[in-house]
Amino acid sequence: MPRFLYCTLVAGLLIGSPTLAQQPAPARYRVQNPAAQSFVEGQVINARTKRGLPGVTVLVKGTRNGATSMSKGYFQLELKAEHQTLVFSSIGCVTRELIMRPGQTVVPTIALESDRR
Repeated sequence: MPRFLYCTLVAGLLIGSPTLAQQPAPARYRVQNPAAQSFVEGQVINARTKRGLPGVTVLVKGTRNGATSMSKGYFQLELKAEHQTLVFSSIGCVTRELIMRPGQTVVPTIALESDRR
């Protein structure tokens, strides 16, 4: 059998193999308790211009879990517990905190003011 045909046959078997395609994900990538996790999303704006602020750091207080706002100030963040505080910070702006209510999935628009020091 020509080498090209042999390689094509072997590649086809590997790609279509149910044993390779259906292996479970490693434990570190599996959701342990899906009911305890939720996503929140919102927008951060400049208090004076009312325009979206890119590059704002949004952290869950006391953890390393966080996100950065995109070009128009929108962000999405995964929460792993119900009662958590979000901290919004950016260079040249006053830091703000927001306490999340249980079941809250949308953050009201957060306006950051310039730090006038």
